[in-house]
Amino acid sequence: MSLISDDKPDWSDFNQSVAELSDWLKLLERMLKSQRVTVGDMEEIEELSNKQKVH
Repeated sequence: MSLISDDKPDWSDFNQSVAELSDWLKLLERMLKSQRVTVGDMEEIEELSNKQKVH
């Protein structure tokens, strides 16, 4: 019994997962940049919070 497997990893699945994660992180970054609020500005924070609840 050999501890080394002759099976090669399926890199296409790995590459697909990396691409999906990259896309998700880019989307998250865009959302964070577009939804900035001033720390301590409760009115602005509440407005954004209400907007997010609608979506």
